[in-house]
Amino acid sequence: MAYWAVYPKHRVTGVNEWPEDPPYLNIFDTKNGILIADANFREEDTQNKLNWSELMYQTWALANVTRDFGGPISNLRSVIQSEFGNQETKAAFKLAYENNLLVPGGDGDADWQEWNEASLGSFFHEMLATDNVKGVVWLLIDHAAEIGKKEITSIYSRWQRSALNLCQKPSGVEGFPMRSWKISLVLLNENDGSEMPATIFEKATYKLHPTFGDRETQVIKKPPFKISEEGWGEFDMRIIVSAIDKGGDHELSHDLNFQQERYEAEHKITFKNPKPNLLEKLKESGPVGAGGEENGVKPKRGDESAKKRKRSEKGVDMEKLAESLQRLGEEDLLQVVEMVHNNKTADTYTKNDVEQGEFHVDLYTLPDSLVRMLWDYCVEKLGT
Repeated sequence: MAYWAVYPKHRVTGVNEWPEDPPYLNIFDTKNGILIADANFREEDTQNKLNWSELMYQTWALANVTRDFGGPISNLRSVIQSEFGNQETKAAFKLAYENNLLVPGGDGDADWQEWNEASLGSFFHEMLATDNVKGVVWLLIDHAAEIGKKEITSIYSRWQRSALNLCQKPSGVEGFPMRSWKISLVLLNENDGSEMPATIFEKATYKLHPTFGDRETQVIKKPPFKISEEGWGEFDMRIIVSAIDKGGDHELSHDLNFQQERYEAEHKITFKNPKPNLLEKLKESGPVGAGGEENGVKPKRGDESAKKRKRSEKGVDMEKLAESLQRLGEEDLLQVVEMVHNNKTADTYTKNDVEQGEFHVDLYTLPDSLVRMLWDYCVEKLGT
């Protein structure tokens, strides 16, 4: 067996022993025609990256012509990839297992399974078209002159049971194997995207498909609110999360499917006027708009009475202005919003809740000229 390290910028060096922590690594048995692709790309590789098929050919050719390991370039017989990271490839192999009602045996690695046109029909060509496998296809096409005319006749795979989420028990529905699945709820930290315990909820109620019978409705009262189940079908489920501190119930819609081994779904929940305990919990995951501290400057409550007196002296009844603004039609309100945006000052407090379709403004933080403008506008539109 010959070990070959592939270093940065794809400069290839051959060695007869394991290299010390190489950034890339392939393993070749040139005598028996085996190429093992172990690690060839890193996330920091952004420039001068060779196609995988070309990188494999160059390292394979160099292993054969620069060392006397007993095999010509054309001796290539097998290409082995230690692990699939591409989701499309995983999904294709997963479907192959399912369509053939195969379940990997044992608690660890499954037995090797052979896939070919005889066993899969036209679906075998779909497997050849996946990202991981088509790299080998291009290797054979691009370098047919050097390695000879070859084609992929069989693909062998070995998959752990956990990767497929398949259960041993039958589903009773042909073509749909029984699966095990689980769901957990977490919060995402707005600052760094890390997961946090969903302590803002006191319980989560899962509404499953009616076929689950007595288990159709399940209530979990402790983070991470994990539910574990078995079933064969995909469906849309409802998840009602109940916030602490009487923060209300919020319904989430979740698409349960088996297209990927693991997937995440993000949901945004808006709380109106959360109470102190809930508000403190929300702050743990990022900034919140509370108490007039977002989208403007918090009003100075101590000055409100003086402002009220000042505005009354100028002939503006602030309470009546507030009532009049609420009586305006939709088009007139849009004009009011534009007037506020165009004439507000640094002391003006506003909050635009796009999701709820609401616009909030503290009238006592508006400049006198804008207050008078709004008053005259309401008189013009409402006649009072």
